[in-house]
Amino acid sequence: MLSEPASDAPAEAWAEYQRQVDEATARGDFLILLVPMKPTDRPRTEKGVTYCGSEFEAQLAAASMRPSRRGNKSLLSDVLEDLHGNVFEPKSQAGAYAPGHLASERDEQENTLPAIA
Repeated sequence: MLSEPASDAPAEAWAEYQRQVDEATARGDFLILLVPMKPTDRPRTEKGVTYCGSEFEAQLAAASMRPSRRGNKSLLSDVLEDLHGNVFEPKSQAGAYAPGHLASERDEQENTLPAIA
């Protein structure tokens, strides 16, 4: 995992970064590059290089490429398997609809509690 130097970094820093990228590419390593990205951009992979906008995304990408210790698809799968918790489907309350949303019969049957005013 390599971090791209700041845009105003000296030429030597950019040369060292490019040298590291070239060496890793020549070895056939799978690269994860930390580069400036808009928050709406998602990590992308092109020609064996994954571009990430944050270190968190880069760590997730790295974990997804490492082998599982338990026979799962990846180390990331191991981590997700260890998470505990429940997921509940959100239910809206009567009268809490967005403008233009009409309540259906199903909504009315599910929402037997009076609306809070």
